Amino acid sequence: MTTRLFRIALLSASLLAMYGSSAASEPMSAGIADMGMAQEWCDHADLRRIEGIWEFPDDHTRVLVRRRTGVEMEYDIVAVDSPDCRLKPGDTVGYIKESPDPARFEFYMYRTKSRGKFHDLGKCMARLASDGNAIYVSASRLKATLRSLSFLPKFWRSVRISVDRPADDIPKGMVRVYPAADISREPIYL
Repeated sequence: MTTRLFRIALLSASLLAMYGSSAASEPMSAGIADMGMAQEWCDHADLRRIEGIWEFPDDHTRVLVRRRTGVEMEYDIVAVDSPDCRLKPGDTVGYIKESPDPARFEFYMYRTKSRGKFHDLGKCMARLASDGNAIYVSASRLKATLRSLSFLPKFWRSVRISVDRPADDIPKGMVRVYPAADISREPIYL
């Protein structure tokens, strides 16, 4: 009987040590399991301008962007809801680092998942829209063109053919879902 009470006391003390000290500094910093928990985290946290729930419009994946524990100026990207069955709520799928420009960030996303672990971290530049409702992501691109006309006589070298792809000009990135950006979280002094 005393061994059982000792185990319960030891378990309670370890849980209190694990969650008791971090609860004051970061509300619900433990696992985010669904949209409701993510919204509750946003409601109780002192959010910075990039933090909140965002959606990738291309595949309807919703993520929570929140400060990294113990690291200044870095944010985790945590999956909240996704039609992709490989992503579970609570998975950290990437992170964001601040830069000297307050509107630009380094954006890191994992590209592959095997055996339950993410691999192949990709890096690109992200820009926060002026209204705070979107994050535009710009990946590095390599564009190579082989001019087959250069093998022809001089007259045909002057002819150039190009294809305009308007869909390539549509910005990629995330759209803010929660909280609405028009609600200022900064105190207003009168």
